Amino acid sequence: MLEILVPLVAFLGIFVGFFLSKICKEEMEPGKKYFLALKNFICIFLGLFMLYVSLPNYTFFIIGMLIGYAIRKEYLYFGVLMLLLRHSLDFTLLASTFIFIYGLQYGTNFKKFRSLFIEVLLFFPPIIAITLLNLNVLAFVNFAAGAIFIQPFVHKIEEISDAHLYKRD
Repeated sequence: MLEILVPLVAFLGIFVGFFLSKICKEEMEPGKKYFLALKNFICIFLGLFMLYVSLPNYTFFIIGMLIGYAIRKEYLYFGVLMLLLRHSLDFTLLASTFIFIYGLQYGTNFKKFRSLFIEVLLFFPPIIAITLLNLNVLAFVNFAAGAIFIQPFVHKIEEISDAHLYKRD
């Protein structure tokens, strides 16, 4: 029962955040810098924590960082992290809590409810596919940890590269 309930509760954070942004519109603009700081902290913490918990395989972590730089859909990788349910309920509950909190701030970015549906499509298929195919879960968790870890740095990397490209002497 917990294998189904924990990912659902973790994912509900995005919907709660969406509805909170509709209710508290005047609070969204002043809180933007705090939401960004929260997002960065959670991505870095989850990436490093999951790498530590899942018997580090740095090859998959680095591959995850490269893929995470190209595909910036955090909920795709959060779905993979939910596979830790197979190994440790304690770690999964901690990760689920952080995913829920991440969803609170992430849901505030959406203007239309329809766009949240894409995130649903990204969150659950990795859980289903890796479970049905009986693949090495820890390798995928290391991959997802790398992809989540790189997310706060992606925008900074782009800012730096854009500054060098458009720098006029």
